[in-house]
Amino acid sequence: MPSLTPTHRSQEATSAATMDGALSGLLTLIPSTAAVYTAMQNSPTFVRSTNWQSRTALVIMPPFFMYALSSEMKLNHKMREMASEAEHSREVSEWAEKQQKQEQIDDSSSSR
Repeated sequence: MPSLTPTHRSQEATSAATMDGALSGLLTLIPSTAAVYTAMQNSPTFVRSTNWQSRTALVIMPPFFMYALSSEMKLNHKMREMASEAEHSREVSEWAEKQQKQEQIDDSSSSR
């Protein structure tokens, strides 16, 4: 499948996706950290049944997931937006050429 993103605008799409993903990941990191901290403070069962690796995973995996999901969705949206802009530009050019030809035909028929 050909790329929907023009080559000269790929950096724009990548930057937008990265920033959107980072923001989503950061916003997810706050509640996931708070949830593990709260569980550590209030649940002796949680402390006994988890080790430091599993607690770390519980903190960092939700933000990683949100980063990946959000970045992918933003990249897909940006690519489709750029493709739509290119399509619109092409259609406007075709319309303008068609109008110009029609005006030339009208001018030549009215001068007779």
